[in-house]
Amino acid sequence: MTNSRNKALLLALSAAAAATALTAATLPAQAAPAPRAEAPALGWHPCAKPGGPATQECADLPVPLDYDDPAGPQVSPLPLDRVYLLNPGQSLSVGDRTLRAFRPPLFDNPATVGFFDDRTGTCYSSDCFGAPLPTADLATCPDVAEVDAEDLKAAQLLWASVDSPWAQNVDPARFLATADPLRSAGPGTVLSTHLPPATGLTPRLLDTLTAVPGLTPYTGPDQAALEQMLATFAPGPH
Repeated sequence: MTNSRNKALLLALSAAAAATALTAATLPAQAAPAPRAEAPALGWHPCAKPGGPATQECADLPVPLDYDDPAGPQVSPLPLDRVYLLNPGQSLSVGDRTLRAFRPPLFDNPATVGFFDDRTGTCYSSDCFGAPLPTADLATCPDVAEVDAEDLKAAQLLWASVDSPWAQNVDPARFLATADPLRSAGPGTVLSTHLPPATGLTPRLLDTLTAVPGLTPYTGPDQAALEQMLATFAPGPH
C-alpha cells in the first residue's frame, strides 16, 4: 500500500512539475489586450416567482463564448428558473426519475451535495471516492474494477488525506455513520469525480472509508523539492 501511495504521489508531483516546466518553456510573449467591448444596455422585466418578491425584476446579459473575441458568438447565462437549490434529505422530480440529495461522507466544500437516481440506481457522489491513478489508461477506463484493489484503496486514502484533511480529526463512529445513506441506498453504480465508474463495488468503497479517520496528514512538497523536480526537465524548443 505504501509503495502504491508513493507511486501515486510521485505521478501527481511529476505531472505538476511537467506542466509548470512546459508552460515556462513555451509561454509566448504577452499580446496586447483586445479592445474592450462596450456593454449593452440591460432590459429589465418583471420575473416574480411564486412566494418571491412581487417586485422582482430580471435582465439577461449575453456574454461572449470567447473573451478574446468579444464581437464573436454570444451566449446567455442559465435562466434562474432552471436553477434549483437542493439540500441533503430533499428530493427533486425531474420527469422520469427522482433525485434524492445526500451529504457524501467525504467532501472538500461544506456545500457539497450528492444525489441518488432512483431510476438507474446510480449514486453521484461528487468527489467522495476520488483516487489519483498511475496511468492515463486506468484514469479513463470504463470501470474502476480494472484497477488492482489494494492500489485503488491506497490511492483513495491518499486522495482523502489531501482533499478532506478535516476527516483526520473526526470521531470514527460519528464519521462512519455519515455513510449510512449510501449503505441504505445500496447503489449499483457509484460515479465520483476523479474516479472511473464503480459498478458493483459499493461495499468495497464503504470499507475504504473505515480507514480514513486518523490518516497521517498529507504533507506536500516544499520549494526545495519542487526545484529538484524542475531541474530534471529539460526546457522544450522555442
